[in-house]
Amino acid sequence: MTKDHHGNREHSLKAVWKKKWSGWIKKHKAMVTVVSALTVLTSFIVKDALDEPAKERLSAIESAIRDNNNEQSGLYTQLTDINSNLRAVRDKLMEGRPISDAEAQRLQLSAENTKALERFGQNYAHLVVLDQVLSPAFKEKKKAFDQKHQQLQSTEKTDSVEGLAKSVRDYQALYDESRFLRGEGVQELDKLKENTEICHRWYGGIAYVSFGLGWIVGLCSSLVGRKSGSTGE
Repeated sequence: MTKDHHGNREHSLKAVWKKKWSGWIKKHKAMVTVVSALTVLTSFIVKDALDEPAKERLSAIESAIRDNNNEQSGLYTQLTDINSNLRAVRDKLMEGRPISDAEAQRLQLSAENTKALERFGQNYAHLVVLDQVLSPAFKEKKKAFDQKHQQLQSTEKTDSVEGLAKSVRDYQALYDESRFLRGEGVQELDKLKENTEICHRWYGGIAYVSFGLGWIVGLCSSLVGRKSGSTGE
C-alpha cells in the first residue's frame, strides 16, 4: 500500500465520519438544541443555587476564624487591675480614708470578679459567632450552655465578700467550660471550612464544564445547520 493510497483512505474515512456526524446532528437538531440549552442552564443553576451559597458560607467561616483568632482579654484584665489600684489610691490619698482589711479584700475580689466576667464575656462573644455558622449539634450545646449561664445570673449575689468570692469561682468555672466548648467549635469550624472549599471547587468546575459543553454543542449544531443551508443553496 503506497503512502498516497493510505492518505486518500484516511481522508475518505474522515469525510465519511463527518458526513455521518453532520447527518446525525441534522436528524436530531431539536434534541441537540435542547441538550445545549439544558447544559448551559445547568451551569447557571449550579453556580447560583450551589456555588454562590458555598462562597457566602466560606466567607462567613473565614470571618468566624478571624474573630476567634482575635484575643483581647489580656488587655481587659490589665485595665481592670489599673482601675482597681487607682480606686484604692484615690480612697487612701485623695480622700484620706483608711482602707480596712475587709475593704481591701472586697476591692480585690471585686476586681477579680470583674476580670472573670470580662474573660467570660469575650469568650462568650466568640461562641455567638461560632453559633451562627456551625451545625445544629453545636447550636444545641450552645443552647444548653446559655441556660446554665442564665441560671447563674439569676442566682448571683455580689453584695458581700462571700458572694463575690462565689461569683469569681462560678464565672471562672463557666469560663473554663466556655473555652472547652469554643475549642470544639473551632475544630468543627476547620473541618467545615475544608469541606466547603472542596464543594466550592467542585461546584465551580461543574458550572464551567457544563457551560463549555453547552456552548460547544450549540456551536456544532449551528455550524452544521449553516453548512446544510449553504449546500442546499
